[in-house]
Amino acid sequence: MQGDYRVGCLDTADVARAFAIINHLFPCASFEDWQAATDAAVKRRDWLAVADRAGVLRGLCYVYVSMQQDKRRLEVPAFASISLRDEARITGKLIGIATQRARLLRCDAIHIWPAEATGWWAVVDPDPGRIPLEGVLHTLEDR
Repeated sequence: MQGDYRVGCLDTADVARAFAIINHLFPCASFEDWQAATDAAVKRRDWLAVADRAGVLRGLCYVYVSMQQDKRRLEVPAFASISLRDEARITGKLIGIATQRARLLRCDAIHIWPAEATGWWAVVDPDPGRIPLEGVLHTLEDR
């Protein structure tokens, strides 16, 4: 728990609740698709989440490592921050945990994809040839 929020990997107990966010990000993904993408701890580790004290998911992002020009990069093809009054702080928590993950995995940068570039394929079958050039690229100077 970091202050008012629980920050970490997606918990098994939060998988069903997270589908509301997934359905918004990936309308083509069914609940069964979502369950298959999160049915093991190793798969849920790639989903970073922020929940409030009441257990409501306020943020969710998906991450994986790619090699780009001989450098390790943490790809973030899905990113959602949901709050009427604290969106900036929740976004900061998600970026913070993604940065921790990138450093842990010895990445050189973090690449947050633009929303329109993402399809369910990015979760179930990431294709290095389909990684968009657009988005936000944050270089990690002191990893």
